[in-house]
Amino acid sequence: MRRWFIVAVALLWCVRAEAQECVASLSSLPAGWSAVPIGAQPAGAALERFIEVACRDCKPVIAATVSAGPAPSTFRNRPIGQKAGREFADAVVSDTAERLGFLESVLRSERMASPGCTIDGQVEGVAMATALPTIITNIRAECSKSPAKVSGVFYSGYDGRCLYQAQVTWSPWIDLSIEDREHVLKLLKALRFGP
Repeated sequence: MRRWFIVAVALLWCVRAEAQECVASLSSLPAGWSAVPIGAQPAGAALERFIEVACRDCKPVIAATVSAGPAPSTFRNRPIGQKAGREFADAVVSDTAERLGFLESVLRSERMASPGCTIDGQVEGVAMATALPTIITNIRAECSKSPAKVSGVFYSGYDGRCLYQAQVTWSPWIDLSIEDREHVLKLLKALRFGP
């Protein structure tokens, strides 16, 4: 009986340790950004929300949501899932089939989380703004509710075990000013993925 108890405790610790690795945090909240209460987790979302912040000093107001979660075993067992960090990001961006598959998974997830919105986008490249290299995906959404038009840049990374995503959005469809892009860059540099 005692042996089974020890095994059960060890397995529980392993599960908790694995779950704790897929986290996102901020080393500090950059000037101009303020915390926003984390909204309800969308039904069926693969990633858990850890951070929601807004730059109300930015024109337009910029919102950011940072999520993390374990990669499914079906993904980790694929050749692309054997890569991590910069190698993973470069492999996705440089291969047409992987890039299109990645884009479709991002768009499908966002469409599920945003009913009533028509969303399109494209993979732009690799960003080194965070400690973990990320894939840049530009998004545009047109929604039946307010705000009607939303622009966004999603930064997605993978460390070999966990998937991470920072979603930066604003309304309407405009390019951010240099100053506002600097605000976003400061936020990304303060992000920490993993324990």
